[in-house]
Amino acid sequence: MSRKATRPATSREVKQFAAAIRDPSRWRIAGDALAIAAEVLALDLAPIRDLGKAHTDIQRHWGVHQAWLLLVGLALENYLKAILVAGLAPSELERIERGRLPSALSSHDLRKLAYGARVDLGGPGADLDRLTVAVTWASRYPGPKDAASLESESSESLHGWISDRDLERFPACLSRARALADQAGHTYAESRR
Repeated sequence: MSRKATRPATSREVKQFAAAIRDPSRWRIAGDALAIAAEVLALDLAPIRDLGKAHTDIQRHWGVHQAWLLLVGLALENYLKAILVAGLAPSELERIERGRLPSALSSHDLRKLAYGARVDLGGPGADLDRLTVAVTWASRYPGPKDAASLESESSESLHGWISDRDLERFPACLSRARALADQAGHTYAESRR
């Protein structure tokens, strides 16, 4: 159950929080769990895709594809945050040590996270924008937080929402991000010795 804290965190809670948030390998592990779930859903998407336009269960295809995009986007977000955590400024690390999430880790905007992590994932920025829309609302809710967001996001991200090429493009993007997140975790572990 997620709810806003009504009391100050204990020193033990702050230490647990800081240990989890500042460790890139924890972010990578969370990303791995989401990526594995996406792989399982991809197994369900492949036969639907192979049936082509003659397939009558388009609603199922749409729903599974949306869930898959959500999982891929969340996995990518965790991998990018693993990379970001490894390079946080001392002031951001101090914020974590006080039990607060730095603003660099508060975003779901994958393009901004990739930019902040100084990572080129090899795909067009529109792919990251599409995944951001999936993560923030389109794969979870019937609409965004406000009507103005619908116009800008629908023109770029929602037209062509489902693409058969997604099953080829996004796993490669995830692989690259995972490798970089893994490297960030190793660097962090070495610095702790």
